[in-house]
Amino acid sequence: MAKKPSPAELKKQGEELSKQIADIRKKDLNFAMIMGKDALAFVTDRKKNTDILWRQAKGEVGGSKGAKGVVSMRGKMLVLDADDPSSVPGPMLKAAKKYFSERGVALRIVLKGEEEAEADEDEADAKAAPEKAKKPDAKADEQAAKPAKAAADAPSGDDKKADAKAEDGGGQDDRTDALRESLMQDFNAMKPDLDVSAKADGGVHKKINGLARVFTDTIQTDVKKAHSVMGLLQTTLKTAKDKGQLDAKGEGGPNLAASSARRKKLAALERGVDKLLERLG
Repeated sequence: MAKKPSPAELKKQGEELSKQIADIRKKDLNFAMIMGKDALAFVTDRKKNTDILWRQAKGEVGGSKGAKGVVSMRGKMLVLDADDPSSVPGPMLKAAKKYFSERGVALRIVLKGEEEAEADEDEADAKAAPEKAKKPDAKADEQAAKPAKAAADAPSGDDKKADAKAEDGGGQDDRTDALRESLMQDFNAMKPDLDVSAKADGGVHKKINGLARVFTDTIQTDVKKAHSVMGLLQTTLKTAKDKGQLDAKGEGGPNLAASSARRKKLAALERGVDKLLERLG
């Protein structure tokens, strides 16, 4: 078991975490978070890719379970946009919150797409707390008088495992639905560019149109694959825009083809004139 950090070490780690959070507030950063056996590693950087950060975090605490991607701040909420949300271990967010809190950094830590659910849950808890405080425990005496019945009604170990399994399954479904909704919002925001690309010819347009088709074919059945395709689609669109390739004519459209044909005709005509001059000479 790893040695528990001293108060001085916790304070120093808290200062480093606070600096990371301040940097994230300024600009979204690449991140890697890994759960070790007795500790947690959270590393961020603006330039290093997530694979490098993952190896760095793994070197700090060992372990092989966690998340990597892009991290951002929403008020007091740390939002993890994981490359592969389905592989994020369920206990990690709770462990990360505890890790941050022990070092004096109190934050809500959620996966992208679950921000609104977390806010609704906080609001519901805040409303329920006063009501629970006012409600008297009317059944306390009755339960004390009937210990045998209370023991008989208590769930067995197998029942608890079944309930926990059902709860985990429901949580996974909720995360999948939230991710699907977030991806669809990103896809709908691209519609103007996709509509232009659909009417054009050329290699980059074929690639964009092909990725768009794969996304729409998989978003309902394979959210993990759709998430990966969305990343490729966003990168391809951005690259095409930066190079000025995203237009209705396309990179190999009619204008370029006509110019090429004219150049070939002129070259053939020049060769014919040269041969004629040779014969006359």
